[in-house]
Amino acid sequence: MKFSAHFIIPGDGSILPKGIVDVAPDGSIQQLIATKDELREQAGMEFHSGLICPAFINLWQYGSTAEIFDKLPELIPFRDFAPSNTADPKAVFNWIKAIQENLPKSSLPDLIQLFTIKAAHAFNLSEAGLIRVGKRPGLILISGVDYANFKLKADSKLKKLA
Repeated sequence: MKFSAHFIIPGDGSILPKGIVDVAPDGSIQQLIATKDELREQAGMEFHSGLICPAFINLWQYGSTAEIFDKLPELIPFRDFAPSNTADPKAVFNWIKAIQENLPKSSLPDLIQLFTIKAAHAFNLSEAGLIRVGKRPGLILISGVDYANFKLKADSKLKKLA
């Protein structure tokens, strides 16, 4: 299955406008294509309004909040915005939204990188956190994004794609 969106954020700091991610039936990435903003229709491709990124790491599956801050000290500046309901499947997404609401200069691509590839490294998850050939990160779609400022909005939504 091929997925495309206004932007793909692979988790490595790059941003691919109108990129394409080709996913095998087992969830592994077969191909990541940078179209250089020249996207053309392809058989079997779904285009989505929003941005596609690797699935966020469910941090509380791997440790307590204190352990998470020990393993990922980059999160300490965002401690005050951590969700109270860590059992919510969208807890990390809600945390990112809270960070962006309270810290207007925060960078969405940087936050995605922190909660995907950096979190995957911190918890030794070799398949997760990065859209790269051979990896199985899971893909999510974030819609309702302020593209001019690359910010989440109050009505931003999260949807699992693969």
